Amino acid sequence: MNNNSLKLIFFIPISLLLLAPIFRFPYGYYILTKLLISITAILIIYFSYKNEKTINEVIVIFSLILILFNPIIPISFSRLIWMMIDFIVAGIYSYTYFKFLKYKN
Repeated sequence: MNNNSLKLIFFIPISLLLLAPIFRFPYGYYILTKLLISITAILIIYFSYKNEKTINEVIVIFSLILILFNPIIPISFSRLIWMMIDFIVAGIYSYTYFKFLKYKN
C-alpha cells in the first residue's frame, strides 16, 4: 500500500470524527461516517493481519471500533458519549497511522 492510499485510509475517518461532535449535521452524515469508519476499520484489520499473520492489538482495537461504528446494527449513545467516543477513536486512528509509518520505514 502506498503512502497516499494510507493517508486516505486514516485521514478521512479522522476528519469526519473530529467534525461530527463539533457541528450539528443531518442524520445521513452520521450514517455515512459510520459506514466510512467501518470500511476503513476493515481495511486496517485486513492489512494488519496480512502483515503480521497473527492477531495483534491493532486488530483487536479496530475490531472493537468496527463493532461500535457498524451501520447495520447501530449502537445508541447520547450525544455527549458519542462526542467522547469520536475524539478517542480519532486519536486511535492518528496513533495507528504514525505507528504504521514507523513500521513501514
